[in-house]
Amino acid sequence: MEERKVKNVLLPKITAINEEVYSLEKNIDDEDYFNNVMMLNCDISNERASHVEFSEVIFKNVDFRNVKFPHIELIDVKFENCDLSNSNLNNGILHRVEMINCKLIGIDLTDTNIQNVTLNQCNGDYSNISFSTLKNVNFIDSSFNNVIFENSKFNKVNFENVSMRQIDISKAMVKGIDFRNSDIEGLIGDVRDLYGIVVTPMQALSLSRILGIVIKE
Repeated sequence: MEERKVKNVLLPKITAINEEVYSLEKNIDDEDYFNNVMMLNCDISNERASHVEFSEVIFKNVDFRNVKFPHIELIDVKFENCDLSNSNLNNGILHRVEMINCKLIGIDLTDTNIQNVTLNQCNGDYSNISFSTLKNVNFIDSSFNNVIFENSKFNKVNFENVSMRQIDISKAMVKGIDFRNSDIEGLIGDVRDLYGIVVTPMQALSLSRILGIVIKE
């Protein structure tokens, strides 16, 4: 089997994490900095703050629903069983981030730099990841249906067993991206957007509608 280049995705570098669970005793404020901590069973839903930075942090069972953290920096961060549904992390930086079994439904990651990120067993349906840069990113065993990737740049992005029905790749740079192991039924885009993508013969048949091809027996 062909080896996936994107297996070189870097995982979070979390060195000597403080084993004590960090307790949030106040609201998160603009430009707050969190380093070398574990947050467990926290509820920070609906928080509002800008330019917050998390470095070498582990989140487990944390509720991030509806947070607004524009210009966030997540560097060397791991999320497990967290809910980030409808959160706004636009204009942010995600570097060496791992998300396992997380809910990302409706998350806003527009204008975001996403590099060395692994999304495993996550639900990111209806997310907005437009005008973003994705480099060395792994999507594994996940659902990302109805996601907007409009005008985003893809470089060494891997999709393994991902449901991606009705994703929008309009004006996105996806040349060389391999969709063969995922479901891209109903993909939205035009002829130029399909240039250079790798698909199965069956997927190519489904995409023929975009190419304006009429297939008859």
